[in-house]
Amino acid sequence: DLAALTGDILLRLGRVDAALDVLWEGLALAPGGIGTIYLSTVRARIAGIRGDDAEFERRLGAIDLEGLDPDVAAYVAAVRAEALVWSDRSAEGLTAAEAGLRQLDGLEDVLWTAPLVALGLRAGAELAESARAHRSETALEAATAGIDPLRAHLEWLAPRVTTTSGRGWVASARGELARAEARDGALDWLEAVEAFDAVPDPIGAAYA
Repeated sequence: DLAALTGDILLRLGRVDAALDVLWEGLALAPGGIGTIYLSTVRARIAGIRGDDAEFERRLGAIDLEGLDPDVAAYVAAVRAEALVWSDRSAEGLTAAEAGLRQLDGLEDVLWTAPLVALGLRAGAELAESARAHRSETALEAATAGIDPLRAHLEWLAPRVTTTSGRGWVASARGELARAEARDGALDWLEAVEAFDAVPDPIGAAYA
C-alpha cells in the first residue's frame, strides 16, 4: 500500500514512468505479483491511460465493488470508467461510473462523487456525439437517459465542493454536459484547466 500511495501520487503529478517503477517494486513484494486492491488499481490506471486493455483487465477484471469500503470502491470504479472511455467502450464506462456512485449512496460524499460524475458525463457525451454522428435518435435517447441522473448528481455536488481538484472535476462535468447537449462549454473547460493546473493534476488538465 505504501508503494501504491507513492505510485498514485507520482501518477497524479504526471510522472507516469516513475510511478510505474515504484508500482513494479511493490508488485514484486506481493505473492503472485497481484498486490493489494489499491496497488492493482493504480497499476490498472496506467494501463488504461496507455491503452493496454489486457493489463487493465488483468488488474481490475475480478474486483467486486460490493465487498470494498465505499471510498476504495469509488476509486476502483473511477479508474475503470476512465479506462473504458479511453478504449472507446463508453457504454461500459457509464455503467462503471454509475456502479461507483451506488457505492456512495446515502454518504453525502463529495470527494469521490466529483470524479465519478465527471467521468460518467464524459462517457455519456461520447455516446451522445456518436449517436448524432450516426443520426440515431434511438441511441441519442438512450444516451440522454443515462445522462439525466448524472445531471442531478452534478446539481447536488457543485455547491458542496471545497477543494481545487473538486472544482476542476465539477467544471469538467459541466463541460461534458455541454458536449452531450451540443452546447458551447469552452468556459467550463477553461475553468477546469485552471483548477487542474493549480492542483497540479497534469493529466486532468491535459484532457480538459
